Amino acid sequence: MEEEESRRRAKVSYQACPTLYYRSHRQELTNWLSNNWRKTQGPSRKSNNFKVKRSEAIWSLHQDRVFKEIARMLGVDEATTTTPGWLPMRLPAIKRVYESMTKDERAVLHTEKEKMMMQGYSEQKKRRYVKADADADADAESAIGPMFHSLAEKYLCKRVEETARQQWLEMGVVSVTLTAYTDPSGLLVIDA
Repeated sequence: MEEEESRRRAKVSYQACPTLYYRSHRQELTNWLSNNWRKTQGPSRKSNNFKVKRSEAIWSLHQDRVFKEIARMLGVDEATTTTPGWLPMRLPAIKRVYESMTKDERAVLHTEKEKMMMQGYSEQKKRRYVKADADADADAESAIGPMFHSLAEKYLCKRVEETARQQWLEMGVVSVTLTAYTDPSGLLVIDA
């Protein structure tokens, strides 16, 4: 009896669609639907969506409040980026700042976040230096200290190559790209 029941269940699980008119198959139908009715993602997918996270918007707009909250959490009078232990407290402090905001402040924050997504980051943030990858320029780094690059220098080639690869895989399109960006010193850099 158990063997027959297990065969029946196996047969139902391998069918394309279980029989809909038997009440005894309700659980099998529910299982089939939960396993097979997924929204399929088509091949066309945006590769480099620029999204500003709420935490980024709070950090950009209310950095003073975040540092006050970090100071309170660490039990010090004032916190800055040179305060030991400030970085692990940054996201919890941002969360507390968000929770302390009024509805009006949250609405302004949402508006500013949308504005940032439409206009991009500020020129100052785009030009900032970031630490280079550990494996890149290891010999130079050991000779002269840590290597820093602008965001564009660090991520540009990788993102352009990934976008070109996805276009080729999806549509068979080959693209020739000329990129230009402003480096942290203000010079225009053109890369082909």
